[in-house]
Amino acid sequence: MQEAKEIQRLFDETDMQKAFDKELNIIKNDFYYQQIKLDNQAQESYMRFDIFYKPLEMLSGDSYSIRKTKEGKIFCFMLDAMGKGLSAALTAITSTTIINYFFDEMQKEDSFDMKKLIALYISYIKSNLLDEEMVAIGFYEYDTHEEILSYAMFGMPSVLAYSLDKGLQKIPSNNPPIMSFSDDFIVNSSWIGEYSKFLAHTDGLSESDMFSGGIYKNQMEDDFADSSCVADFVLKTKEAIGKGNDDIAFFYIEKVGYGDDFQKLTIQSTQDAVQDAIKNIKEYLKPFGVSVKCMSEIILSLSELLLNALEHGSYGLTSQQKSALIEQDIFDDEMIRFEQIHLDKPIEIKYGIVSGDKTMMLEVIITDCGKGFDTTALKKLVTNAEAFNGRGFVIVKKLLDRFYFNEKGNSITIQKFLSFG
Repeated sequence: MQEAKEIQRLFDETDMQKAFDKELNIIKNDFYYQQIKLDNQAQESYMRFDIFYKPLEMLSGDSYSIRKTKEGKIFCFMLDAMGKGLSAALTAITSTTIINYFFDEMQKEDSFDMKKLIALYISYIKSNLLDEEMVAIGFYEYDTHEEILSYAMFGMPSVLAYSLDKGLQKIPSNNPPIMSFSDDFIVNSSWIGEYSKFLAHTDGLSESDMFSGGIYKNQMEDDFADSSCVADFVLKTKEAIGKGNDDIAFFYIEKVGYGDDFQKLTIQSTQDAVQDAIKNIKEYLKPFGVSVKCMSEIILSLSELLLNALEHGSYGLTSQQKSALIEQDIFDDEMIRFEQIHLDKPIEIKYGIVSGDKTMMLEVIITDCGKGFDTTALKKLVTNAEAFNGRGFVIVKKLLDRFYFNEKGNSITIQKFLSFG
């Protein structure tokens, strides 16, 4: 009898894991591990669109998607289906599926219209809600060229926006939650070019209990204002609330630029030049007293990524071609030959320290002159890492705190918290 119960439990867990994998597959993100170059800035600047998504249980009443329109705008939504358990999860999954379907259909006709999409969604979902059910959801459309944000927020917590000049500002919800009788709604637009970072979240984050007592809402605002990057903010939230006591989802959006304080290297496409570059970065870090373990992880990550830039970027090798050379036992000889052919293809490296109030982080940008690759393939690092073909990135993901590619896929920015001693 006990054995039968254990077998049933294993089947139940497997079914729940498959359901969660399906939920992740339904969520769409056109910017997995990617940062967006902003062309209208005085200096080289990028926008990073990070997502934190942590269901309390296997299935979640929170969901989101981030999409890129054919005009280059960013459309995204985040929702919180009120309630607990399977009912809330079904509403979240259904909502995510239908909104992405409406978006894709509009894209086929080159006619994306956020206001029309919202109206279609409300018409659909309100007929599928029980009398006591409601959905809190935020729809956002961001024009990266004009830096205008259009938004319709239905019962969502205020979006936090931060700038050095204005400090912390709030963009409040402009519509009540969607219910079975909802109809009219408001869309507002604002120029947000003066802000350097934003936080949009479900109330699972702000309403979670803190270890020190009280809810996280007020400390969250200070933590966000003080955070140097998303990895720093995530550390602060974990220190304050651990896993939280509800589903948690948030977008952390920041604009970053690289100033004169970053070191710059341009190296030839040779293995010796790669090793010299790694030595330079190691020497740069020595005065900070970085721990042996942390330094080893940095060196391993840089070795993997710089060799990727060399082999796949400068030399244009595919993974299949590299495997074939290794199987024929001629890989090392071919590397020597490729070095002579591709000496004129430089690899650019920028690196520096990003400091928070309690943290220090190494940031390195590696750019090759190769063709790049389709970064949407990196979705499997989230949905099914075991099936992902780029094993090197699986290793790097474990060693680093964050990494971002450019849209072309020939430049990667990595971040690693420094530990000392």
